[in-house]
Amino acid sequence: MLTLGVGMRPLGLIGWIDDHGGLRPGVRLAIHVLVGIWTVYMLGGVPAIRVSESSLALGPVGFVLGVLGIVWSINLFNFMDGIDGIAGHRRC
Repeated sequence: MLTLGVGMRPLGLIGWIDDHGGLRPGVRLAIHVLVGIWTVYMLGGVPAIRVSESSLALGPVGFVLGVLGIVWSINLFNFMDGIDGIAGHRRC
């Protein structure tokens, strides 16, 4: 709860600020990266990948890939939501 709660607050705040007055893309990206770093750090990094009978520890590369994955996910959701609210659209 702490990890997601702390990470979601700045995302919500910059989303609100951007919706009500605009925000430079560099500022948004910086916040997204900081939230990604916070989340991966608080989750203890990226676990080793099991390959057949062995495992592959990713170490710092896994940390960077985890942060990039989170930043990509945030931006993908923002892009989908910007297309007439498609992220929240539900077909009946």
